[in-house]
Amino acid sequence: MQTEEATAVLVSSGSGNPVGIVTDRDVRERIVAAGAPLWTPVEKIMSAPLITIGARARVYEALLSMEEHGVGHLALVDDSGLVTGVVRGASLLRFRSYGPTVVTREIRRAPTPEDVAKHSLGAGQLAGVLVDTGARPDAVTHMLTAICDGAAARFCELAAERLGPAPVPFVFIALGSHGRREMTLTSDQDNGIIFDAPKEGLASQQAEKYFRSWADMVCGWMNDAGYRFCPGDVMATNPRWRQPLDVWKEYFRRWVRTAEPQELLDFATFFDFRAVWGEAALTRELRRVVRDELLAAPAFFGHFAQSALQFRPPLRVFGRVLGASEAGLDLKEAAMAVTAWARLYALRHDVAETGTLARLEALGASDVLPEASVQEAIEAYESLMRIRLRHQWPLHEDRQPANLVSPARMTRTEESLLRSAFAQITAMQKRISYDFLGGQS
Repeated sequence: MQTEEATAVLVSSGSGNPVGIVTDRDVRERIVAAGAPLWTPVEKIMSAPLITIGARARVYEALLSMEEHGVGHLALVDDSGLVTGVVRGASLLRFRSYGPTVVTREIRRAPTPEDVAKHSLGAGQLAGVLVDTGARPDAVTHMLTAICDGAAARFCELAAERLGPAPVPFVFIALGSHGRREMTLTSDQDNGIIFDAPKEGLASQQAEKYFRSWADMVCGWMNDAGYRFCPGDVMATNPRWRQPLDVWKEYFRRWVRTAEPQELLDFATFFDFRAVWGEAALTRELRRVVRDELLAAPAFFGHFAQSALQFRPPLRVFGRVLGASEAGLDLKEAAMAVTAWARLYALRHDVAETGTLARLEALGASDVLPEASVQEAIEAYESLMRIRLRHQWPLHEDRQPANLVSPARMTRTEESLLRSAFAQITAMQKRISYDFLGGQS
């Protein structure tokens, strides 16, 4: 292995057929760590049977196979079954954007909602492989979002095929983590519909009937595909979030002009909306109105700043985390503190991006925030998301939220990262108090 600069060697039988594989991990765990002698027969430490995959298989299929079998290498076989090479999981990370591209292409070609759901449900396993191999959190969340976007778009098309053309132009929008392209293994649905106002009377009734049926189909299919119904009912199936453009404009006008901090806390993620399928011009028009309203209402940011200070980083005393519930620390709330910080400054300075990292990078590039502060915020956010994803992954198949992490289950490295992240959140919140609240916490 050293001579060939390889991370694995195949072990063959007397007839020359490969029967197993020895990886660098096998050597570390079964020889070095176990204190076994170097003259131990290689068959005693090899992994067998040999897991193979066709040489023409797609990259994401290889990643899923590795996850399914719990291995880091696969032997490639040709059409005759002859082993032609070995592929390593870590080497596939350079193709991490390829996986969702292929899955999304298959989703787009899927003829039925059931086929779309089947392809979509593999996203969790693909994400788990990336998590296990140390991919950056944003690579994982962007991959999950890309597949969700593809599934949602195909469901929209299938609904339109069944119901016929819509009575008026409309757009299906993503909100919350979906809107920010920051979906995790436990993200649920957050969506809505914006449509052109129909004429009064029969046309209005027809539009309501159409979009109600359309939303029931799409949101129901998304639930089947693994994107759970929103517990807070922030979905297109709720008539409140299935409205004409003028009503949506009025929602944001009221939030900007008169909303109290608690109400803004409830609706803050609506400011992260983006188009998924349909007439994107409707979202652009809504974004223009929101921008104009924000420019005309500077008092809004004082209220919005208060809603961004709700998370209180836990204290650490004598090795015990204070502020954690018996179930553990809520890392979603912790990450949302960084998201709220980025959102507040982005809206204040007319940054069009909706993602947390994209907002932070734009704020740093425009000198709104010091580059050092931006980088520290990015590091804090990535640390929180990395820990959150790592602890979500073992529980994702139960489709149960896993944002609460017990301090007892954390490694020392994770504890150190959390301490740094919480310290940075405290500094960020102090900056909010000085910039928006006159120094008051």
